[in-house]
Amino acid sequence: MVVSFSSPGLRRLVRRAPSGCRRSAAAALAVVAGMVLSACGLGSDTSVFSRSLNDDFVGMAAASEPEAALVARNILRGGGNAADAAVAGSLALAVTYPAGVSLGAGGRCLVIDGQAGRSGVLEFPAAGAAGVGLPALVRGLAVLHDSYGEIKWQGLTGPAVRLAGGVAVSRTLAAALAANSRKLADDPLTAALFLDGSGQPLQEGDRLVQPALRRILGQIQFESGGILYTGQSGRTLALTLRDMGLAVTAADLAAVQATWGAASAAGAVDGRLRWLAAGQATGAAATGTRHSGGGIVTADGSGMVVVCGLSLGAPFGTGVTVPDWGFLLAEPAVTTSGTTALAAELSDSARTVYSAVAVIGDAAAAERAQGLLARLGDGAPAAAALAATVTAATQAVAFHCPDGVASRAAPCAIAADPPGLALLDRR
Repeated sequence: MVVSFSSPGLRRLVRRAPSGCRRSAAAALAVVAGMVLSACGLGSDTSVFSRSLNDDFVGMAAASEPEAALVARNILRGGGNAADAAVAGSLALAVTYPAGVSLGAGGRCLVIDGQAGRSGVLEFPAAGAAGVGLPALVRGLAVLHDSYGEIKWQGLTGPAVRLAGGVAVSRTLAAALAANSRKLADDPLTAALFLDGSGQPLQEGDRLVQPALRRILGQIQFESGGILYTGQSGRTLALTLRDMGLAVTAADLAAVQATWGAASAAGAVDGRLRWLAAGQATGAAATGTRHSGGGIVTADGSGMVVVCGLSLGAPFGTGVTVPDWGFLLAEPAVTTSGTTALAAELSDSARTVYSAVAVIGDAAAAERAQGLLARLGDGAPAAAALAATVTAATQAVAFHCPDGVASRAAPCAIAADPPGLALLDRR
């Protein structure tokens, strides 16, 4: 799904409003003139939106699932920056798109804060103990928030808590459920969540309720993300995993890390730099499919850009839900490196971002990300650029601003594929 918006002074008004008013304002702002949600059965195959910067630019967001994009958009509307929006949107993906993302996922994020002259690649692979991919998503998002966030952690985790209490199944998730129904039926807890009483996968529009996940997200909201890794709760999770027959200790969970590094130079074109964040495909990571991960890209009015690729290594990971914790485990030894690639095009000073992309799903992700970046830079329409990039095994999110994110000189395009996500009006 994609969301982009302009509104002079609105960001300041929402930020200054009391918390209850901010929530009401965010809900009201979900109604956008001319919006067509193809995830609800309308619109075209590839979601894409172009925005004009005649007014103050607040931000834009695209994600692999509609509700997650709306969550990210609302965070930007409420005064958050691109990092805040990426954190909240990624947590929402772990609720609304469990085919590709869960608290058990791993991933990487590329952050470019041109105004502050800072950038980096955050790696948080779901790799560790033998026989299981360890949950790394919350660790990674907590580090991203600590490094760049402005809104309090509780405000960013709240939307995911709400969604876990009940959310309509999107077209994107329904397609994944239908394609993986046999796998889902193999685990009783997973089947109880995603199959109906007759053993059929939930359909588009059906209500998905995840009470155990909601309880855990509520603890994460008010006790921090450390509950999965340290203290009594971390020890309890380790014992639960051992009771499932997995060789995981409390020390293994405590050792889950998220580390900052630098993007690799991927050449220069017409005086613009191209950066890449990717790795080599190994093991389970080499066999991903379209529903094995999820992506999100966000940008704010200051020019900060965050793009993340997240992965369970296979659709619905192992297919096994952790009892009392409510999240799916990633495939063993998933590094996310081979199936997730991020790329960006910047000015030679690295202070202006023109394009950012994430490609998730197969061993050629790095090559596909660079190809998508080149197509956008050559002026191809976003929908056409994505259509030429994605395959039956991949998905992508991307944006392109010919004169830079914060410029008012030319319109930007932001898009997400696979099909059936969203279409917003072109102005």
